[in-house]
Amino acid sequence: MEHKGLSTTAFSRALHYKSCEKIARLFRSHGAKPSVDIVADIAVRFPECNIRWLISGQGEMLHAVHREPSAEDLLEFLPQRSFPTYQLAAEVEEEVGEEQA
Repeated sequence: MEHKGLSTTAFSRALHYKSCEKIARLFRSHGAKPSVDIVADIAVRFPECNIRWLISGQGEMLHAVHREPSAEDLLEFLPQRSFPTYQLAAEVEEEVGEEQA
């Protein structure tokens, strides 16, 4: 909740609970632990959350998210230089036609 900046009510809504009581109970009672159902709901709604960390406190809070790099990501690693621009064949034919006319 803290990582996402969510209140108890907002977190409960994110988990599709009708009321925030399930979550609020965890903060009222010293030593209260979430049920398996709550942990499962968190795992589904927040897949980046490391459930091992949630249950035991071990490891990192978030999984390292693997995603394919975007074109923008790849361009950041290339040296700064100008790239050739490519035209569609139709545009080239249009320009050639205009020049010949």
